[in-house]
Amino acid sequence: MLQADLDTRVTSSQALLDRAGKLGQKISNASAFFMPFLLSLEEQTLKRVHKRSRGFEIF
Repeated sequence: MLQADLDTRVTSSQALLDRAGKLGQKISNASAFFMPFLLSLEEQTLKRVHKRSRGFEIF
């Protein structure tokens, strides 16, 4: 359970939760281009990058 959920009178907990939400939104906005770009790549290109890149074995 989050601290902000335990006692809603504690404004510092609510402020931290708001900051985290804003940061998540900034990250989402900054990376919004990536999925359409990824989907636009040809399958052979994706396979070639996947084969050459380390860390993608689980995908």
